[in-house]
Amino acid sequence: MVPLVELNYNLCELGPRGTGKSHIYTEVSPYSYLLSGGQTTTAKLFANNAARAGQRIGLVGHWDCIAFDEVAGMNFRDQNAIQIMKGYMANGTFGRGTESFNAEASMVFEGNINDSVANMLKTTHLFDPFPPEFNNDSAFFDRIHCYLPGWEIPKMRSDLICERYSLITDCLGEFLHAMRRRDFTHHIDRHFRLNSDFNRRDEIGVRKTFSGLAKLIFPDGKMDREDVRMLLEYAIEGRRRVKEQLKTMAGIEFIDVKLGYADVENPMETYVVGVLEQSDDSLIPDTAPQAGHVFGVGRSIADEMAVYRLENKAVSGNAAFRMEGVGSNREVRDALNAAFEQFKNCAPRLAAGMHVTSRDYLLFCNDLQAKGPSAEVSLAEFIGLCSAASGRPVMAGLVIPGILRLSGSLEARRQPGGCPARREERGRQAHPAADELHRGPARRRPRADRSRESRVLRDRRRRGGGTACPGL
Repeated sequence: MVPLVELNYNLCELGPRGTGKSHIYTEVSPYSYLLSGGQTTTAKLFANNAARAGQRIGLVGHWDCIAFDEVAGMNFRDQNAIQIMKGYMANGTFGRGTESFNAEASMVFEGNINDSVANMLKTTHLFDPFPPEFNNDSAFFDRIHCYLPGWEIPKMRSDLICERYSLITDCLGEFLHAMRRRDFTHHIDRHFRLNSDFNRRDEIGVRKTFSGLAKLIFPDGKMDREDVRMLLEYAIEGRRRVKEQLKTMAGIEFIDVKLGYADVENPMETYVVGVLEQSDDSLIPDTAPQAGHVFGVGRSIADEMAVYRLENKAVSGNAAFRMEGVGSNREVRDALNAAFEQFKNCAPRLAAGMHVTSRDYLLFCNDLQAKGPSAEVSLAEFIGLCSAASGRPVMAGLVIPGILRLSGSLEARRQPGGCPARREERGRQAHPAADELHRGPARRRPRADRSRESRVLRDRRRRGGGTACPGL
């Protein structure tokens, strides 16, 4: 319901059938418009240049909310409509012909997910049901303020229908329409500050979601600190779900996904809000990672053993290699560059058909335990580059030790303090951390993720899922 009560709000809700996704935009408010099948034209949706002056603006100028039902079937005859929509979703303006238009209608994208969320996250991202002209367009999806997890909403049943007195929809619809002119975002700043991982679009999305929820749940504006915290965490969770998918699509461009906040009264204590479907208590998950993602283990520059997730992505280019998350340490960068040089030389022989020189390779080194970068994960990076180039993931639970030199030789990893690493009976390099990892997923949480978890997310995990915020 937030799109009905907030100006220029962009919401995506994908989930199973029968949860009432489209019902709310046809029965609750007379100011919303449902595009069944998701098919329309640029002239109908935005503006018709052939119409008389004063009558050119389309649906966005006449309704509070435009909902696209069944996003998989979205189709625009004019491909320029997608570019116009991206501009409109960003700032509420668009141009047609020689005129510029302003509108306040919210955009809602609804659809069905035909596979489990876990399976989708293994192979692709949660925006996959969108049609090909939208899919993997990170600029379009970055304009979505909140991703509502439709799989957490129960299917409509008779026992969920209210049997008491309630507002008639005409009254509720007028209330929602009138509240669109009010702004509740200032309540956040009274108690909390957003952390440094927020960019401008993240902040706009979270503030709009918070304001809409506050209008629905606390229309009189009377909220204490814990009320504000509850709504803020839901708003951040919805935006982080968008950012996590953007990170899968575009890699290091969207690496700042740890959205959170700090208390104004105690700014040193920060809170990071996660998303339930991508939370994991183990360092090494027992499911196959995405293609290009590998886990390596080695000694950090601080002489501590640590586990790293090397996230590689292959994009169109000319064999350039860029890395982030490794700092400016020369030894670390030289080790990773050595892995890339060996990859360029050896990859065509390892797997025929890998066009190594026609792609650029992006690496983000995720220091899971916050122990600093390592120069001993070059063999893991070599395998990660092969995985990214071929589009094939490595096996589940695989952890890769070993040092690959520029000459092509492999060097035994050394224990902290300079002692050579022992070898297990099966010839596998081992150390205390690796022994534990090979026996099964470690149960220690990464130090970098030990920020206090949102209580809402923790409660939902204990309940085994839970439902999404009723205000959404």
